[in-house]
Amino acid sequence: MHPGGRTILDAVQRAFDLPEEALATSRDVLRRYGNMSSATVMFVLESFLRSTTKAATGCAMAFGPGLVAETMLFRALGNPWQHEAATASDAELGHTHELAAS
Repeated sequence: MHPGGRTILDAVQRAFDLPEEALATSRDVLRRYGNMSSATVMFVLESFLRSTTKAATGCAMAFGPGLVAETMLFRALGNPWQHEAATASDAELGHTHELAAS
């Protein structure tokens, strides 16, 4: 989640009855870098992907000025920075490739 501030993180945690670890990455990015506006959510996403070793489903949330809220559901297939991380095959992703005739 975009860590716009501790108050926002606390409110979302209470509203969705989330365990402490659900927002640990967001809290860590906020502590290390502060609120960097829109770019902050990319730091949270990168940190999350680096810390996960297996497939995971998540919901990214970002809040803007006024009453703006953006959400994105995603499925991480594993840590892209680890060679041994599990990745989906093209078939699992629904991709097809045609071989060119030689």
